[in-house]
Amino acid sequence: MLAFIAFTCMAAAAIVISVNLRSGPSSIAPSSIAPSSIALPLSIAGGAAYLLLGVAARHRHAPGGLYERIFLGLELLWIAVVAARIATGRIPDDLSGTGSGRPGALSPGKPPARG
Repeated sequence: MLAFIAFTCMAAAAIVISVNLRSGPSSIAPSSIAPSSIALPLSIAGGAAYLLLGVAARHRHAPGGLYERIFLGLELLWIAVVAARIATGRIPDDLSGTGSGRPGALSPGKPPARG
């Protein structure tokens, strides 16, 4: 039961985060093959592998372990791609905490607004 909850959350979170990274401004990913354009297909492929796990659970001789390893491999690759994107500093302003994307977020060097 715990694995079901963990796999469901990972598949859903990967897709949601990939969509949010992709919707950022184009200035954050200047290269023609941006990590966000790789992250979304990876997360969708991971979701498809997760659905194959559900199908495999109903059949006696289905390769469930293979689908599980494919799912885990795709999700780990997704984590590496997104981590590389964050490590290079190409993240939207509202995620870095330095922009005005969040109400009350402080920019470095600016005092808080009074009033």
